[in-house]
Amino acid sequence: MLIISESIIQEILNAYEETKILESDFQMLAVEQPIILSFISKENTELLTENEIALLEFLCLVIYQAVKKGTGKTPVVDLESLEEQDEVSWTLWNNHISKNIKSAFDHLFEATHQEDLLALVEDTLQQDEDNDITSVGREIIAVSCFSLIETLHKCNRI
Repeated sequence: MLIISESIIQEILNAYEETKILESDFQMLAVEQPIILSFISKENTELLTENEIALLEFLCLVIYQAVKKGTGKTPVVDLESLEEQDEVSWTLWNNHISKNIKSAFDHLFEATHQEDLLALVEDTLQQDEDNDITSVGREIIAVSCFSLIETLHKCNRI
């Protein structure tokens, strides 16, 4: 089993400080994996603000690129697997969110092998005064990213 490391994720994040690379990779994602973009646009986007949609797109791109870099090949994703995983992810999330978001994330961490990818999502969604993410947006982004992480993990045997 291949674990996508924090160093790979950081390398991707550092590259995206250059807007041209970010834009180019996002266009490449649209060509290589329109399924991911379709999934993102389906994921309750009417409930997300423009900033939250942009954040979800960014996190999904980083996750995808980290898996691509870590495996050395274009990851496989199919819509049926992604949608099935999304249902499982929402069940897992809803069973533990009643306590607090930290508790829900703790259970997601217990369910994944790709802890560094999930840590990226958790860290990005931390509440602070500079972060204008709604509680609904935080949940949708967390579960959508977890679903993508787990689908990439299963479909690519990483």
